[in-house]
Amino acid sequence: MASIDTMLGLIGKLESPYITVHQERCALVRNRHADCLRCAESCASGCISYDGEVLTVSPEKCIGCGTCATVCPTCALESLNPSDAELKVACLRAARGDEVVIVCSQMEAALGDLLVPGVAASVICAGRVDESLLAGLAAEGVGCVTVLCGDCERCAQRHGRDTAELVAETARQVLGAWGNELEIVVTDVPPVGVLADGVDTGA
Repeated sequence: MASIDTMLGLIGKLESPYITVHQERCALVRNRHADCLRCAESCASGCISYDGEVLTVSPEKCIGCGTCATVCPTCALESLNPSDAELKVACLRAARGDEVVIVCSQMEAALGDLLVPGVAASVICAGRVDESLLAGLAAEGVGCVTVLCGDCERCAQRHGRDTAELVAETARQVLGAWGNELEIVVTDVPPVGVLADGVDTGA
């Protein structure tokens, strides 16, 4: 029987510190005839693989963008960078009235000191924003969420804007069915109020 240290070492090789893999939820692990590899297709760093038995996230390649967790239809991947709960808290802490701004790391770096500290929740990639986050913010009374996305063509993540747009549309449909009209904007133009005084967004 393998020692606990050996078992923990094996688990560590299957996961990134940024992502938890719930093997029992993975469509491929549960059904080898399934053809779902959305997580691997969305992963720009190539850290996700499936060997016919287990789904593996190579920790040395994973950058922690969380897009794989967003696109997984069975919640087999759980993002930890930040966790769902931490990201929701960060969004609510950064809220101005009933508006929340979420900014990707590329856009945050491009804006630099022009971005007013504390007015936006930060994520590595806009693809980290998922439907459950948007629904949770709507439940807290948020009326508008702006996902501020950089230029994906010049970004290692690449799929961020497309994923954010898809999530926004799905969330609008789901929330609309519940009678909630949360406004969700995915844009590369910083909204009024997040930039230092006197800065023109060009909008």
